[in-house]
Amino acid sequence: MFAVIDAAFAQRRKTLRAALAEWAGSPTFAEAILTRAGVAPTDRGEVLGIAEFARIAAARELIDAAAHE
Repeated sequence: MFAVIDAAFAQRRKTLRAALAEWAGSPTFAEAILTRAGVAPTDRGEVLGIAEFARIAAARELIDAAAHE
């Protein structure tokens, strides 16, 4: 979860889709993770709470696990 938070705040004024692109591997994958977590890709990190960051981290783990099955 801390990697998500670090990535979300690494660059000022970026949407989550753009800010999490490197962490996720691509902007498209970042958008898929955010959508699965129920977070708008156009949101910015400062509007999220701890629960949303936890959902983003969990969504990535679920998607990664499904890809390796």
